[in-house]
Amino acid sequence: MALSLGTRWDNGSDCEIRVKKTTFWRVTPTVRALGLGMLLLTMLSACTLLGSAPAVPAVPTAIGRNAQMSPVIHTLRGVQQGLKTVFTLPDPVQIKNLVGIQSDVWFSEDTSDRIAKITDQGQYDEYALPTANARPGWGTSGLNGDFWVSEEGANQIAQVSSQGDVTEYALPTANAQPGQMQFWGNMVWFTETGVQKIGRIDQNNQIVEFALNGTPDQLATAGSEEKNGQLWFTEPASRKVGHITFDGQISEFSFPASITSLDTLVGDGAGNLWFSTGQSAHNQLGYVTPDGHFTLFSTGRQNVVSQLMQDGDAIDFIEQNNNTIWTINGQGAIQARFTVPGTLSLPTPLVLDASSGSYWYASTTGAQSQLWKLNISPYGP
Repeated sequence: MALSLGTRWDNGSDCEIRVKKTTFWRVTPTVRALGLGMLLLTMLSACTLLGSAPAVPAVPTAIGRNAQMSPVIHTLRGVQQGLKTVFTLPDPVQIKNLVGIQSDVWFSEDTSDRIAKITDQGQYDEYALPTANARPGWGTSGLNGDFWVSEEGANQIAQVSSQGDVTEYALPTANAQPGQMQFWGNMVWFTETGVQKIGRIDQNNQIVEFALNGTPDQLATAGSEEKNGQLWFTEPASRKVGHITFDGQISEFSFPASITSLDTLVGDGAGNLWFSTGQSAHNQLGYVTPDGHFTLFSTGRQNVVSQLMQDGDAIDFIEQNNNTIWTINGQGAIQARFTVPGTLSLPTPLVLDASSGSYWYASTTGAQSQLWKLNISPYGP
């Protein structure tokens, strides 16, 4: 076991605690705008208390459009290559992220206006979305095994059941450019990179948008929703990271001067946000607490951390051109959790299939797209 020395960074007066006025949207022909009053925050005496942002103007939105999609079913032959099974897709596609839902792995096919899922045995089902030029992108899992996906080209988000029923919801703000998505608090949250907002949709199809000071990029959840839950977001152009509560209270913190970016994110059980920095020599990873304190760690190796994963109270990470999954705790103690036999370097980002304990990875090279199932199981099925 190696102990990595961490440095603690307190952003002090650079943090901001804000409450935004928020407009509530209900996906029905009639739109009701409910104003939220200003809340006085007493948190973080070193932070700046700002006034409310202008409310989002009321814009009528349509009822979610329902459709039944019939899949095109392919049976892909898996080719064993050492510790990985390779499934080659019928056409080259652009895949933003993989989402494990029950025993399937779901994803969008950006350039073909389709979404798809694949089973552990290689059954590959493709669904054509009902909206042309939807440009499906980031996805996440929702309630009841549903797959949610952003449709940047159509300014919509879509909910897809395991049977192929799809409901598309138009966003209330034009040119919102929905991006990354996360399921948190029985609601689906998403970035709106075109208008500097974060949106959410609840089980009653009510859409709420929260205005930010910068353009959001990544989302990550942390902590327990009942106690210390946080939905974190990054604003790379503003060099800030922040979190938002269910009722729209937003806190933002500036990056430490010693790092230039937050590359990959994952939350821990205490509500902290862990991140990698893309740096190879030192300060490769760290975490920020809900009150804005940054702690940075150096791994002791000249490698870039390319992915973070939560494992209970510990955080696992993978380095570029490396075949080991490492683990680190909040004090910076690092040890090897699992080393892949042979010479296979672990590709990233990986998605864990909880039903089998194996990992999946999407690869597109030239005119060929593949899905890799890595037959490794450091955690067990």
